[in-house]
Amino acid sequence: MATPVVHQGMMVKRGQTVRNWKRRLFRLTDDKALTYSEIVDSEHATVKGAIGLLECTAVLTGVEANIKWPSEYSVSQCFAATVASRTYYFIADDAALADSWMRIIRCNSPNITSYLGKQITPAEPEREVDLHDLSRRLTALLAKGNKDSGFWVETLSGLISIAKVSESAKDVMVAEGVLRLLVDRLSEKTSIQASIPSSSSSSHRLYALALLCLLAGHSDARKRAICETMPWNGISQSLKPGKEMEFRNAATLTLLLWAMEEGSGDDILTQDAVSALVLILFHGGDEALRTDAVVLSQTMCIDQRKQFFAEARAVDALMSLLHSKSPDICRYAVGTLRNLACGACGADTSSRAESILSHSKLQQLVSLISGEYDDDTKRDAAGTLWNISHHVRKEKFEQFEETFANIVPTLVRALSSPVEDVQLTVAGALGNMARHSDVMRDAVLKEIQNARTLFINLLRSGNNAVRLEIARAIHNVADVAESEEDSNRILRAVALVRAGVVPPLVQLLAVREAQGAQADTLGLCTMVLDALLNLSWGGDVPADMIVSASGLDQLVLRLKDSDERIKRRSAQVLRNLAAYKQREPRCTAILQAQAIPLLCELLKSSADETRVQASAALRNLAFGDERTLPLVRRAIVQAGALPLLWAVVKTGSPRAQEQAMFALGNIALSDDLRPAIRALESGTMMTYLNAQAAVPELSAAINACLRRLQEETPGNMWAPQTEYCVLLADTRDTAQCKGVVRALADVGLKAWIGFVSGDSKMQTLGVVDAAAAVIVACSEACLFSKDCKEVAEMAKARSKRLLACQVQPNFNPTGWLGSVLGPQPCFDMSNDAVMATSAKKLLTELKMK
Repeated sequence: MATPVVHQGMMVKRGQTVRNWKRRLFRLTDDKALTYSEIVDSEHATVKGAIGLLECTAVLTGVEANIKWPSEYSVSQCFAATVASRTYYFIADDAALADSWMRIIRCNSPNITSYLGKQITPAEPEREVDLHDLSRRLTALLAKGNKDSGFWVETLSGLISIAKVSESAKDVMVAEGVLRLLVDRLSEKTSIQASIPSSSSSSHRLYALALLCLLAGHSDARKRAICETMPWNGISQSLKPGKEMEFRNAATLTLLLWAMEEGSGDDILTQDAVSALVLILFHGGDEALRTDAVVLSQTMCIDQRKQFFAEARAVDALMSLLHSKSPDICRYAVGTLRNLACGACGADTSSRAESILSHSKLQQLVSLISGEYDDDTKRDAAGTLWNISHHVRKEKFEQFEETFANIVPTLVRALSSPVEDVQLTVAGALGNMARHSDVMRDAVLKEIQNARTLFINLLRSGNNAVRLEIARAIHNVADVAESEEDSNRILRAVALVRAGVVPPLVQLLAVREAQGAQADTLGLCTMVLDALLNLSWGGDVPADMIVSASGLDQLVLRLKDSDERIKRRSAQVLRNLAAYKQREPRCTAILQAQAIPLLCELLKSSADETRVQASAALRNLAFGDERTLPLVRRAIVQAGALPLLWAVVKTGSPRAQEQAMFALGNIALSDDLRPAIRALESGTMMTYLNAQAAVPELSAAINACLRRLQEETPGNMWAPQTEYCVLLADTRDTAQCKGVVRALADVGLKAWIGFVSGDSKMQTLGVVDAAAAVIVACSEACLFSKDCKEVAEMAKARSKRLLACQVQPNFNPTGWLGSVLGPQPCFDMSNDAVMATSAKKLLTELKMK
């Protein structure tokens, strides 16, 4: 039989976790339970919770509650009720209804009908006892300090009763110095201990803690006053095993009541307080106590307090709680771990993230994702892995690389969760893992291939955050480590293309039109372009797929975007599409897509990097001999590129100048366009270029351009100077080769380093013709570089003078190096001690023939 309803009505109530205000139907039943329900329709209501008035200790008016009520209501409509360790906040439809509800709740709450053995009506304004006067008298008694334990308990109990019914009485206690007296009770100083029988319990300390909780209330001023005197070390000691469970519960209650109130956490949660809290996580004797402690841990483990938790060894305690049979404890424990591993990039965040790293801990987190746990637990477990893989140092990650690789299949299976928050954190974890190493890139790639439909569907889902993280994972898989051969990048890019990721990525570029230029579409569009850029480094196959998936139409639209980064990245992708062996059909398609005028507009940008990428795209589009792509070169000129490129040559950074100079040189491949180039700078551009040819960063580009501009007049054919040469090298020998160039410059020989790796190979091929000689930087890196071999063989086929220098100690040219270079001296330039001498010998050798 249903319990009879004594009273019912509608009120607005504030939530506990998410502090928003919602209208609920309240029903008070005969068993002193006040239930609140959500109205579903005219006939049904869903019960959301119940308030047991048998545990209600205080009913406060809106003024006494001392919180910020919603501005649309009068404070006379508002009131609060304290039940157990929680305060509920209500708003009635008018002041009269609020008074009626407060009276009804008081009448049905036995615990607020008396104090100190005297009957009162706490909520009524006409009290028989002056609470302020009573507070003063009890405080004075407490100050005497020469009574037995029972006296302390009785006096503190009286103060507690007063604090429950009067906010202003609490202020009186603070003003009367009761805080100092409470600290004495909590600390059990010698003078007080002498007056307490040794056989007595710590009941007076429990009452002192309870009174402190009540005094804190909702007043920031009282909280700060309490914080200044609170003996956290004493509480910390009292929380250790062996102490009374009752006292540990009371201490936890103190932490909860203070720290959970808005605005008080920064003042209260000191290192000592956090240490006390972590002790509860380690040694809490009952589930309720640990639940309270771990909930507080997740709430307060933010900002600078994360380091407090780390120094208190919270990770070990939290990991032990992941085995808890309580779903709540497990969920909040992993949520706290996620918070610990998060933060601004830096040593402290890396240290916290790495403290969670061990093979067993990683497996525990994965078991939460794959097991029968609620969605919040799975989300936070994946979020913890996401944060760890983002902040952990590379060398530390490598120690656990195999374990991370083994958990990738489990994470991919979790992507099939219907919960978007789970999808988001799992995708974020996969993307961060893939950025660390080739092993992780291959592990994630394998799962993308196996679950291609899942990844494609996620790219086509409606959640931009999830789509961004999937795009990030693809971007990182298609990336390349500094020590990795370009062939591996090509293989992975081709594998991703065959997994079908390019069409949905291209489609995502359209979100800028469909959803507008909001912040989330900016991040998504930028990441998609980054992914397409990394794929486009993979050669002709990915480049052709981007074009066939209507990528050019979207890239052209992105060149018109309002955001500079998106325009720049779009130009970068077009630069790569205009490269590689089978480039001509794509260059023609770029011409037909009307991209060239927009690239020319980017040359006017105030952002230097944008001008670099636009110049590089035009350079690649114009590349080829005079029989190929003449329409593209002519379109570049007709779009007004020549004066814009020349402006970049005159005012841009060295990188922008170099790319613009190469673009002009490639346009000069067409006989009919050379006069227009020579006419730049009122016909003085040739003089300007000759004057700038000695600049090391620009010499190769300028000399190549000059050679092409002077080709049509046989009597004025440009002849390479013996002082100018190309140093052919692999990028892994960068540091030593820079020293070689400086040594050659010291003896009067201008040199340009032709690093050969991926896109730079085209640049090197373009300047070898303009060089008097090619010096091969001999090393193992060069020996095993296919690109170095291709450029060197091409130079030999064109009868270029080839010389050899040794940039790796004790390395002698063998294999293709020996075949191409033949029997000639290899000058040792592998260390600074011999660099100058060898440079002179090399110059002498160059001038001998």
